[in-house]
Amino acid sequence: MRPQSRYSQLDMQEAYLKLRQQEQPWLTWLGALSGTIPATVALLLIISMGGFFLWMLMIPSALIGAVAAYVGRSWQVRTRLPVAIYAALYHIGVMLFFSLPPLLYLLTPICAGLAFSCAKIKLSHVERLALVSQSAGLLFAKPMQH
Repeated sequence: MRPQSRYSQLDMQEAYLKLRQQEQPWLTWLGALSGTIPATVALLLIISMGGFFLWMLMIPSALIGAVAAYVGRSWQVRTRLPVAIYAALYHIGVMLFFSLPPLLYLLTPICAGLAFSCAKIKLSHVERLALVSQSAGLLFAKPMQH
């Protein structure tokens, strides 16, 4: 049984193929690396203020993920996972470099999750339907003949 949709099978196939074509895993990784520059600038501004809130230490991870999403157009877990790992390592490196209190290391998984979440592009409705249909094996399935 196919999901009810206002989009045709062809529309969903085209959306899925476009998603696959636009996603660039290497560019996602390069986007995460280049996102380090605005992340570091934001972090230096935050640290230079003297005092900061805990949520401010998560801004660099969000920037790393957002730049990775913009450059690499990622939507799959396997392409966003390296961005999350990189953001976690970046956070740990910042904590070590600035000799911040050890309690702030507890933010590492949150920063990784934030970068992972921010690294995903926003999908349209037809793209989401195409991904659901593809995961169910219905998108490119041949119609049954009686």
